[in-house]
Amino acid sequence: MLFRSIRKGLSKSLTISEKKLGSKAVQIQSNPDSDFTSQVSGACSDKFSIPDDLALQLGEIGVQIEEELGNWRPVDIEWAIDEVN
Repeated sequence: MLFRSIRKGLSKSLTISEKKLGSKAVQIQSNPDSDFTSQVSGACSDKFSIPDDLALQLGEIGVQIEEELGNWRPVDIEWAIDEVN
């Protein structure tokens, strides 16, 4: 699991204040017919799942969702990345 701590700064832009690389043993993959799990190779388990710029983009979307809900209520959002399209 990837943990990223993103906080709203005075400039109203997001910054990454902390990154922690978690363990990854299994990944879920999809194809048009079904979803399946597979073991994660050593090379992939030792790197972050998404780049910093994508984490910041997703963070901005998360902030927009929080603002729509009002009162800056924290939300738990699950993301999936489609690497094909």
